[in-house]
Amino acid sequence: MGSIASSGDSTMQVTGVFTLRGTPHDFTVPMQVHVDGARLSATGKFVVPYVKWGLKDPSVFILKVAKDVEIEISLSGTLSPAG
Repeated sequence: MGSIASSGDSTMQVTGVFTLRGTPHDFTVPMQVHVDGARLSATGKFVVPYVKWGLKDPSVFILKVAKDVEIEISLSGTLSPAG
């Protein structure tokens, strides 16, 4: 959701489905988008609560790990006219 400015910075929400071990999970990623001429770049972060989503907690007696993993996305591309 949101729109991308023809130049400069924009913020938008990207929704999708993240499939983990065959199980789909809906998620939304806030994205920062930058357009510079024909070049486009975007960055965003989202959290995967992997234990809540059915994966095993790898913590052991003396090693404790977080139950979530933060994923950072960095995209770049070139804009071209539709057609």
